[in-house]
Amino acid sequence: MLQAGILYETSEVADSQMPDASISDPTATSIVVNGAFTMDKIVLKVQYGMQTLDLDVDGADDIDTTLIAVGAEHNCTKQTKLYAEYTTLSVDAGGSSEPSSSVFSVGMLHKF
Repeated sequence: MLQAGILYETSEVADSQMPDASISDPTATSIVVNGAFTMDKIVLKVQYGMQTLDLDVDGADDIDTTLIAVGAEHNCTKQTKLYAEYTTLSVDAGGSSEPSSSVFSVGMLHKF
């Protein structure tokens, strides 16, 4: 079975959440696409997302964020599954240092 999803969102960030008072009415635009493919007891998943934060300040660059995630699940029983996931997140703040992070996780989920 194949599943797919898409999310598109435009929002305005509250001025009170901005660290600099000279920034007013910034807007964020996000798009996320994802998919999953099920083969018997295994589910393979992938997700890609982008967000652009427009600070609406002359001379200021937009802040672009990118997320890529892949994962797999193995359903052992109705109550128990094993999973492994890898996610990377990067931020481009218009030439400044580009913080990024990557996470790899493995685990077991058991529903009582």
